[in-house]
Amino acid sequence: MTKSFKALVAGLCSLAVLATGCTDKPAPEVPSAEAAVVSAEATTATIKLTTKLISEYAYVVRTDATQADDAAIIFLEGTTGTIADGETQITLEGLRGQTNYVVKFAFRVSETEFYDQIVAVEFTTTDYTDNVTILGLYNDGFAVHYKVPQEVKERGNAIRYNFGTLPMYLMQKKGWRSLPDADILLMNGQKHFVGDTTMEFTSKNLYMVDDEGNYVLDEWTGEPISLHTPYTPGEPLVLMAGEFTYDTENITGWGNGWYTPMFDTDGYYEELWGSGEGGWGPLAVEVDDEGSSEDKFWNGWFSRKHITLPQPTELDCNLDIKLDIGSKKGTITFTPDENILRYCVFITPEYEYEMVLEYLDNNPDYLQWFTASFPGYAYFGAMTFEGNTITELALEDYFYLEPETTYHLFVTALGDEMGASQKFYSQTFTTLGKTLPAPEVEVKAISNPSGTESPYEVWFNVKCTNKNAVSGKYAANYESEWGKLLNFGMNYNDIVNSGNNLSAADIAKINSDEGMDMMFSSLPDMTTLLGIVLQNEEETYNVIDLGSGLASATTIKEPAKTPVSSSLFTDLLGTWTMSAQTAVFDGSDFVDGGERKCKVTIAEGFTLPETLADSVYTIYHDAIGMGKDAVDALYDDLKEEVAAYNAKLKSQNRLLCTGFGFESTKSDALQYYTLKTPYDLFVSKDYNGYDNRSIIFDCGPKWFLEVFEDGSLGVPINDAHEYPLSLAQYYTMYLAAVGAEGYITRLVGDEDCVFPCEVAGDKNSFVIKPFMYNDNPFYLTGVYSYYGMIYPTDFKIVSEIKFTKGWTEETSIQRTATKSMSATRTIESKSAGTAEFVGSAAAMRRTPMPDNAPARQKASYKRVKVEDAVTRMMKAYGYERQ
Repeated sequence: MTKSFKALVAGLCSLAVLATGCTDKPAPEVPSAEAAVVSAEATTATIKLTTKLISEYAYVVRTDATQADDAAIIFLEGTTGTIADGETQITLEGLRGQTNYVVKFAFRVSETEFYDQIVAVEFTTTDYTDNVTILGLYNDGFAVHYKVPQEVKERGNAIRYNFGTLPMYLMQKKGWRSLPDADILLMNGQKHFVGDTTMEFTSKNLYMVDDEGNYVLDEWTGEPISLHTPYTPGEPLVLMAGEFTYDTENITGWGNGWYTPMFDTDGYYEELWGSGEGGWGPLAVEVDDEGSSEDKFWNGWFSRKHITLPQPTELDCNLDIKLDIGSKKGTITFTPDENILRYCVFITPEYEYEMVLEYLDNNPDYLQWFTASFPGYAYFGAMTFEGNTITELALEDYFYLEPETTYHLFVTALGDEMGASQKFYSQTFTTLGKTLPAPEVEVKAISNPSGTESPYEVWFNVKCTNKNAVSGKYAANYESEWGKLLNFGMNYNDIVNSGNNLSAADIAKINSDEGMDMMFSSLPDMTTLLGIVLQNEEETYNVIDLGSGLASATTIKEPAKTPVSSSLFTDLLGTWTMSAQTAVFDGSDFVDGGERKCKVTIAEGFTLPETLADSVYTIYHDAIGMGKDAVDALYDDLKEEVAAYNAKLKSQNRLLCTGFGFESTKSDALQYYTLKTPYDLFVSKDYNGYDNRSIIFDCGPKWFLEVFEDGSLGVPINDAHEYPLSLAQYYTMYLAAVGAEGYITRLVGDEDCVFPCEVAGDKNSFVIKPFMYNDNPFYLTGVYSYYGMIYPTDFKIVSEIKFTKGWTEETSIQRTATKSMSATRTIESKSAGTAEFVGSAAAMRRTPMPDNAPARQKASYKRVKVEDAVTRMMKAYGYERQ
């Protein structure tokens, strides 16, 4: 029994072994991958992957099927991802419409093994269905396709387009002079298209290039022509396009072009002005795809898109910021770590921050890209610093800090050139209040340090007694000039602040115990006022008044010359005919003007009627309500001024000549040489001088003949020592020696330039000879000064000047030479301890020589061109001097 059982078991085991040896092993699983196109639209496509035993995929999208057949290259250059067995859908975006694409896939079986096949699919995208399609948004720009609507094509019109950053768009939409989008499109450099168009604007095409890839340079600047500004990750942009018709006659004067928008401009402004808002302003400034209220006025095709570039990733970095802030100065220290390539800084006071935020559509999140953007740098003063160094930013070097003011500090740190990774910092700081005292300014008139007083110089000493001045300005001019501006509504500080800067060396002297001596050239017997404004380091300044920051000094009268005894003082009196060869300005150059003549009267001085006509009292009463007694007192004062002036002429051995120069016969020409005597100005309804001395200063033309000790006769000119020839409207007229090398109004050392005269034996004629300089003749000619420059009148004299006794010619054209001022006549009014001035002043007393003039000595300090201050103020209020 036992033996039989063992045999049975053994047989069963053998059977099992036999059975096992006869069964086939199953086939091992192998990796597989398939791809199929599910759908294809204009800008997107969907591809289905079916995989097995695949861990990763990579693909590239090409328009050329011969490219990218190596798995390693596809994984290096393409888009990658992990994958599980089964079906996976891949969506492609940013494609172009009506384009054939080949997508090639490579796969990994393991970290070390690629799948042995490249799988490819091919498809063609459809046509665009939308008129505006955003094809791609990139860190540095965008791509867009415009499909021209069929109705635009049928009308034969074009599409003008424009695009830009959101704040620049809103800057044109907000405020009193806002623009509708139609006008913004018109200002796009004539960019337009008539057929479907695809455009891409990134850092790759910032500038225009030719077919060979070279920059196209601007013919005026020589710089590459910019196609668009650089863009920053996260930047919001506005894209606009609108329909325009072709113009052959356009009010812009640009010639033929697509200039007329299909936009109801009249209706737009009618609704705008009728809205009750008043003035210029936008109806709305929304920039979303729903449009703004001005869109309803488009009667053609129009589109506006608001897009935002991809947001940057968060940069892992640290930027240490330390602030040390005072009232007018401050330092910010930036310490970046090694992960920061560079960082951008934007600082703005609270009141400007509100304005900037408005231009950012009131979105504070936009401040990150704005701080690192082109508009932030170009238009709002954002700064960029390299990330490898510690930077100490002295705020006063870049900003005008105001005390007790809140400022915003924004910093965007960049981790790469594109700014794809960023970190944003924001904080505020407030400047301190002022604590330092204002400079204490002492200005005194002093004697000439040489020990001898000069009729042509005034001297002052200026001192800051508390020695805390760091900067300052000064203004020095005749008392009447100050009075003019004070009457205009300015105060002393206003006038000085429009004057001349004091140098660092000047300030050092002013802060010293001795102070600083200042000298100014002057006419004899004239009062000059010097005003000083000093500031401390907190920019606190002194307030000027008489005795504080202001002083006056008066030059002595011109000493009398040794009297000369000569019959010329009587022989030359009377009326004369002046004649000379001239050159006339024809609009571009001087041409032969032939011989010209004018009337000249030679006398011992000015004369005045003993009494005034009743009509003169009427003029003063109607103009300013002045009574007869006051007018008589004013006239008596003029008589005294004239008598003093005549006495001065006699003391200088001079005769007074009135009349000079040749007028244009053109009806619209300015009459430079119309004779106005002191009496003419006193009774004029149009003239308004500061005081009676101003009348003598302004009248003319007036000039002199001087008899010298040797008995010779000459014509002295000197713009530093003598009153001008006359005042012609706002032009101050002078006599000058004019030649091929330029002109001369005085010699080196402020000496007179003298033209010699030859007198005939019968004393019935004489000749003014030219002044010789460098062996070249300079002829006596009238010129005028305007804003520090010397200009010729319509005629200039190009020969010696002949004088013949008597005048028999027809009277030349006479015109009233007015000063374009109010028809008033006022007098100076002073009371003890005050400096109140009433009435307008005369023209500028000093005229700088241009650089090409013959050498001359300059004063230690130039006189302030006070008239410039008036002109600037007038321009600020929209008025231009004529």
